[in-house]
Amino acid sequence: MEKALRLFPKNLALHWRWFLLFAGVAGILTISLSAYISELATAQLKRQIGENLTQLSSQLSDTLDRGLYERKRDIQVAASLISRYRLGDDQQAVRDLLNKLQETYSDYAWIGFVDPNGKVISATGKLLEGQSVVQRPWFQHAQTEPFVGDVHAALLLSKKLNGGKEPLRFLDVASPVRDHTDPSKLRGVIGAHLNWRWARDVEKSIAYLLRNEDDAHVYIIDGNNNIVLGPNDSEELEQLPEHLRQPLQQHNNKFGWFATSNGNNRQIVGYTRSEGFRSYEGLGWTVLVTESATAAYSEITELKQTILLISILVIIGVAAIGWFAAKYISLPLRQLTRATVALDDNNALELHGSYQQYPEVRVLSETLRSMVTRLGEQRTQLRQLNTELDSKVQQRTAELEQLNAKLSDEVAQRRAMQNEREKLIRQLEEQANTDPLTQLANRRRFFERAEQLLQRAERHGDNSAVLALDLDHFKRINDDYGHQMGDQVLQRFADVLRSAVRDTDLVARTGGEEFIVMLERPQTSSAEEVAERIRKSLAEQHFEEMGEVSVTVSIGAAIWQQKQSLDQLIKRADNALYEAKEKGRNTVCWAPDSVTD
Repeated sequence: MEKALRLFPKNLALHWRWFLLFAGVAGILTISLSAYISELATAQLKRQIGENLTQLSSQLSDTLDRGLYERKRDIQVAASLISRYRLGDDQQAVRDLLNKLQETYSDYAWIGFVDPNGKVISATGKLLEGQSVVQRPWFQHAQTEPFVGDVHAALLLSKKLNGGKEPLRFLDVASPVRDHTDPSKLRGVIGAHLNWRWARDVEKSIAYLLRNEDDAHVYIIDGNNNIVLGPNDSEELEQLPEHLRQPLQQHNNKFGWFATSNGNNRQIVGYTRSEGFRSYEGLGWTVLVTESATAAYSEITELKQTILLISILVIIGVAAIGWFAAKYISLPLRQLTRATVALDDNNALELHGSYQQYPEVRVLSETLRSMVTRLGEQRTQLRQLNTELDSKVQQRTAELEQLNAKLSDEVAQRRAMQNEREKLIRQLEEQANTDPLTQLANRRRFFERAEQLLQRAERHGDNSAVLALDLDHFKRINDDYGHQMGDQVLQRFADVLRSAVRDTDLVARTGGEEFIVMLERPQTSSAEEVAERIRKSLAEQHFEEMGEVSVTVSIGAAIWQQKQSLDQLIKRADNALYEAKEKGRNTVCWAPDSVTD
């Protein structure tokens, strides 16, 4: 130990020598041990991480297979019920059964019963009833045995279910319906479209088991390596990326894991090949769960950090032994230092302890006591000056705060009055421009806004159209059913107009049963569709007080011509309206394309 201490510079303090010696020994031992533990744990954790990803893929694959098996059994049971109770000829009974099945499992997007000729007899929501599905693969296969089809897009059904948005994706499940007394006779086929969001929900149900969902992805691929479920939903099937496809083809086991890389991005991949469940033979899917190596091996990084932290603590602990071994040598000076630091408010230097036995320390303590006394007197004078200054500052601050409070109140009152004035102006403007019964723009607002729209159309070379509308026999409605019923008809017609046009179009009530609509930038065919939609929608409205009597509207329409004024455009639409009434009302007539009307 003595030879080791001599290795340090002569001017280095003894307690530092002990500290560095013990820290060095602890550091060498700890680094050697941590390196061995790190290598051993890394290999074990890598294997465990791969097996965990494999287990997740197996769990997801098994859940999907069991789910499709259950859906297949649902359809088979429904087919058996239709056959056993001879429901095939009772369209409503079959529909009730299918609706009940859809309510039981909401991921059924559509279920239908089809006759042997491929015509849909009954279906949930009456969707596709009366249409032919004879060309559908599920119908063709399910005539002989139960069928489960792979993921696909159904454009026609998607439009009906999804409001014309991008096509949904479905799985087909179908089963033949046999005659109960003669099983060789086919009564029809029951088929179902299972919404593919079901698979996404299953994926989310296990996503919480992943260490970091942002760095982990799930792929489900079919037998042709097409992605049927992946991180990004796509209408078209995409091929599995090359860096995943090649290693997967090299692993022929039912399940397992491998490491791969895509550029600088290393990934750990667990996979499971689906083999179905019981009577469901599967669709040849393979489930892959990928995780970034950085995220997957975060436990290894944490372990290394923990080992490093423990090493540091060990080094510090061992070095502390050396530190305390030498602390008594400097004890008198340290006691004097603490006494100096612990000066109280009275500036009294309390000197106690073993340092009194050293002459050098005793002389130093007396000198410090004298110095502290002089500093205390100066501090007392400074405190008095500070107290007087604080008092003046507080007084002045209080005065300023009172002035600020008064000013803030006055500003707040003025702001409130201004806001109230602006609100009142807006309300008056709204009342002046709005029809109180229908809440549509009134005649004044229409002409202001219509002039602006025509000016903008002329600047940009756009198109415009005007629809002049008049409720047929409205006076008779008021006479027969009362003005309150007439008001309800006007309000209902206003709702029809709002729903038939865009937000950018202008709708107004110009008086009585007369309305006018200006369409901004329409195509001729689009304007015709709007006019016809308004006419049909009003005719379909039902008023309980009026019984079977329907309300109709006559519409005159005109397309704006360049350099044509608003009055000319409206006159053309009015002329077309008169023509519509002469033709028997409840019709749409268009003004000829002429600027000289």
